[in-house]
Amino acid sequence: MESKYNMNKTDSMQKKGYPGSETLQNLYLYKSLHNMPPEALMLFLAMGISLLGDSSLYVLLPIHAADIGIPAAAVGVLLSVNRFIRLGTNYYVQWLNHRIGSRNLFLLSIIVASVTTFFYGLPVGVIILIISRSLWGGCWSAMRLVCLSKVGEYGSNATRGR
Repeated sequence: MESKYNMNKTDSMQKKGYPGSETLQNLYLYKSLHNMPPEALMLFLAMGISLLGDSSLYVLLPIHAADIGIPAAAVGVLLSVNRFIRLGTNYYVQWLNHRIGSRNLFLLSIIVASVTTFFYGLPVGVIILIISRSLWGGCWSAMRLVCLSKVGEYGSNATRGR
């Protein structure tokens, strides 16, 4: 069964004579993204971009903690607090999802996650960074819930687990 989102862009590319377009048809990633619903693609891209700040913090904070005045003991707390917060926020995120809808929940979590990630680059002190990491953990719970529910919604028995 072919996806209703398949638009045969590779065929039009070949007709126009784009170089290398015949090899695009054979790429699994290209076919996967080509057949993905636009809403799901936007969700996954937004989620991937939001991870950039979090991932860079894991790399940069241990190296530059002394330069920005953060004690070594606080580095471990800062890097782990979002994970502990996620354990407690999953229930509330699910409740909020039913209350305001998945689209609004995702938009709210992306906005709050962006603001909290902005604080990672400012000299704001350990307490503000802990609050930012805590808020980011709750936002990640929301983003993960929405994206996983969209995977289940757009998936079929033929595509699950692939």
